[in-house]
Amino acid sequence: MLVKVKQLEAHGIPSEQAEVITAVIINALDDCLDNVGKSYGLKAEMQLNCLWFICVEKTMNALIQVLVEISKCLWEPVKNQMDYLNDCEGNVENLKGSVEELVARRNDIQRLVDERCLNANVVLAEVQLWMERADKMILEANQIVSVEENMRCIMGWCPNWRHRYRLSKLAKEKADTITDHHSKGTFEIVATAPPPRRVMTMPTSAIDGLKTVNLSLNKVMDALKDENIRMIGVYGMGGIGKTTLVKTVNNKLKGTSTFDAIVMVTVSKDVKLKIIQEEIAKKLGMELKEEIESTRESELRRKLMHVKKLLVILDDLWERLDIVKIGIPYSAENKGCKILLTSRSLDICRLMGSQVPIPVNLLSEDESWDLF
Repeated sequence: MLVKVKQLEAHGIPSEQAEVITAVIINALDDCLDNVGKSYGLKAEMQLNCLWFICVEKTMNALIQVLVEISKCLWEPVKNQMDYLNDCEGNVENLKGSVEELVARRNDIQRLVDERCLNANVVLAEVQLWMERADKMILEANQIVSVEENMRCIMGWCPNWRHRYRLSKLAKEKADTITDHHSKGTFEIVATAPPPRRVMTMPTSAIDGLKTVNLSLNKVMDALKDENIRMIGVYGMGGIGKTTLVKTVNNKLKGTSTFDAIVMVTVSKDVKLKIIQEEIAKKLGMELKEEIESTRESELRRKLMHVKKLLVILDDLWERLDIVKIGIPYSAENKGCKILLTSRSLDICRLMGSQVPIPVNLLSEDESWDLF
């Protein structure tokens, strides 16, 4: 029997379990062979004794293989669960150490952020997200530690097995999560220069007392708020105040959430797509690297698509302009892009596809002196 116990132990079966298993098998075989011997006499009993040794050997060898496989599947998970119960204090202490390291890393990154942001730089989104998650993990970990300290009731040790198991398991899992998050807290850059202002104040004449211009201005503002209107045309004779009106629109929209970006380009008579493209990109802080017209169009459109709510003001159109060839993402699918154009001609507004043509009527003599 001792030999068989040693065989089981050699395959990783604990000593007590090996003794029990061996005893059960031998007793079972003894009972079986005793019954056979009583039935068939002494000679049969002697033969069965030989058979007994053979059966024990075969059974134990087969059982060892089975038990080894079973132990591989069951022992490690059971051992892990027992470790939670036996090493609660160790897991909590390990959690405390992980929290201290995470707090140190978080403070280091915060100092870098504070230093870089002295010149109005902007914190990178991934850095901000890492810091927010670190703060949450630190708070949760401290709550676990606090629970462990409050649970100590007998010589600094908690006898409640269920709470002890849950706390230990939670501390171990949280420590692993914190360690993983700590390893991700390495950033070459924590902040960058802020993007250029995308809605800039434009110098223009005041139109507060000009009833004629203000009437047109109010119509433009109402049209821009309408989700179903995406192209607005302002028309009227030269020098009547169309440019002043659209600049005022820009200034009124600054500081609101109506548009994420507003860009104004003067088109005039000689239409050159490349110049218009460069003006739009420059005013939005973008750079166009392509030189071929068709590829520049695609490049500009791709970059402008990142602006969810965009207003493009095209001032002083003298003929129909192909917005698609410029690269402005004006389409049925992209409802966030709107066009506000000015022209001397109502026909140009209609050719451009203006949904709401808004006239700027002649100013009175007093209004003309006030405006110019």
